[in-house]
Amino acid sequence: MLGGADYVEPTIVGNLVQEDGLGGWVRNPGYDAGFCYQYQYVVADNVGNTNTATSTNVVKVTAGTSYFNAVSGESGLLSYWRLGEGSAASPMADAKGNNNGTYVNTPAVGVAGAMAGDSNTAVQFNGTDQYGTATRQISSDFSIEFWFKSTQNYSVDWGQPACTYWWQGAGLIDADASGSANDFGISLCSGKIIAGVGNPDVNIVTSGTYNSGAWHHVVFTRVQSTGAIALYVDGAVAGTATGSVNLLTSQPTLNFGRSAAGVQYYAGSLDEIATYTTALSPTIVTAHYNAR
Repeated sequence: MLGGADYVEPTIVGNLVQEDGLGGWVRNPGYDAGFCYQYQYVVADNVGNTNTATSTNVVKVTAGTSYFNAVSGESGLLSYWRLGEGSAASPMADAKGNNNGTYVNTPAVGVAGAMAGDSNTAVQFNGTDQYGTATRQISSDFSIEFWFKSTQNYSVDWGQPACTYWWQGAGLIDADASGSANDFGISLCSGKIIAGVGNPDVNIVTSGTYNSGAWHHVVFTRVQSTGAIALYVDGAVAGTATGSVNLLTSQPTLNFGRSAAGVQYYAGSLDEIATYTTALSPTIVTAHYNAR
């Protein structure tokens, strides 16, 4: 308290990043893995007096933890499946909520994850019969965020032009239902990422391919009131569209690594799957990608 005035909650006005080899500090608003940070606070009372306090502690941001912190602290986070189980017989743990999932047919757990330096691992699916499943708890406004790595080159046309609908690819995160339905999903179709919603079917298809064997970050967002959907890949918008304003409730389960119709299995790894009850902004999507 300054001068007997009422206490005002301190606010962080910046941080100090140590310059490599120089021993000095420069201000930087980011939080980058591998760098050391020292925090400075400015406290003000209700008559304008201020006092500055600098922490004596220096904290190093470890690779991998910055991404976890970004996601786990995000407003609207509903479920967060990190996929770091040591056994496929264990529940697919929801690190945020209580929506634990199930691995089916023993996918490979413990494979290297998307975050360099993070001991939390990923899951690899064989493209034949392995997948995961959890209860679908999103239907109105939502975001689906995850990382994948694959070299799979798969598609099935179902009588339509190739790779124009999400249900023509190998299911990444899917809540498809048969016929004209209020459903949604994200797939990998001949290397292209496709995200869409149903009734009517509206899809966003990436212009490029991403079956390169490298990790890629994907976010699919939806705003129910306007029907607006957006697809982001590696921190940048890949496309936008407008679908229905219906609640997307036709499929009661989310499938990870296949179509919810029980076909079109994905061959590759998945990591850090998160769902939200809000549509993440482009700024937040980019910040999450940069926190890797």
